[in-house]
Amino acid sequence: KRVHAGNVFRISIAEKQIISQQRAYEKLQSGDCAYTLFTPAVSATIDNCYLAYMANSSQGYYLPVWVFSCTATLEDGTTAAFDIYVEAMR
Repeated sequence: KRVHAGNVFRISIAEKQIISQQRAYEKLQSGDCAYTLFTPAVSATIDNCYLAYMANSSQGYYLPVWVFSCTATLEDGTTAAFDIYVEAMR
């Protein structure tokens, strides 16, 4: 919720507990995630993992997510970068 006070906008922030990086990895392994790779791959590696906040424009707030930055080896032998998103709220 935004509150306008002069030239300053104040944004209410709710404190939420988030899952651990390990728990996020377990959710990824079970398929409880979203990803940006839409080409068949033969393998993939995780290169990085970090916490981010994605805008939920339909509801007007940000959702904490674990982002796994990955590299896939495609069926034709080329590689492609992609991300996997796991909801971070408990």
